[in-house]
Amino acid sequence: MNPYNDAINDLSKGFVSIYKPSLTNIQRQLNELTSKQNMLIIQMHDENIDLADVQHSPEIQELFKKMNLYQNKLLTIRKAMKQLHERSTKLTNRALRLQQIREKEKFAKLQSELDLKREEELIGSKPDKSESVN
Repeated sequence: MNPYNDAINDLSKGFVSIYKPSLTNIQRQLNELTSKQNMLIIQMHDENIDLADVQHSPEIQELFKKMNLYQNKLLTIRKAMKQLHERSTKLTNRALRLQQIREKEKFAKLQSELDLKREEELIGSKPDKSESVN
C-alpha cells in the first residue's frame, strides 16, 4: 500500500484540528444569525398583516373621507376669505378716493369763496341802498 498513508492521516487530522474550532464557531454564528433572521421575518410578516388590517379598517377609511371633506371646506373658506379681503381692499381704496375728491371739492369751494372775498375787497364794498337814494 501507500507508505505515506500515516503521514496523510496525521496531516489531515492536524489540518482539521486547526480549522475545525473556527469553522464550528462560524457554523454556530451562521445558525444563530439564520434563526434571528427567521424571527425578524416572522415579526415583519405579522406587522405587515396588522398594518394591512388597520389600513383597510372602516374607521380609518371614514377618517380619510372626513379629512378630504374638511380639507375641501378649508379650501373653500380660504378662497372666500381671499375674495372678501380683495373686496374690502377695493372698497377701502374707493372710500379713500371719494374722500380725496370731496376734500378737493371742499378746498376748491373755499378757494373760490376766498377769491370772491378778495375781489370784493379789491373792488370795494357795494354801495348801500340808503346811500344811493340820497
